Amino acid sequence: MNEQVTIKVWAETRKMLRLIHAMTGESMVTILHRLVEEEWKKVKQGSIKTSEL
Repeated sequence: MNEQVTIKVWAETRKMLRLIHAMTGESMVTILHRLVEEEWKKVKQGSIKTSEL
């Protein structure tokens, strides 16, 4: 599961990830993974409709 790949993100997203990293010490990969997991749970529960994405 720890296989890493390269993805493209917007410059503003990268900036925010770096700020979160600087403030928390959490790695950018871990931050991104945690945020995606949170969104995935919302989508699965139906609180976010796929048409809103």
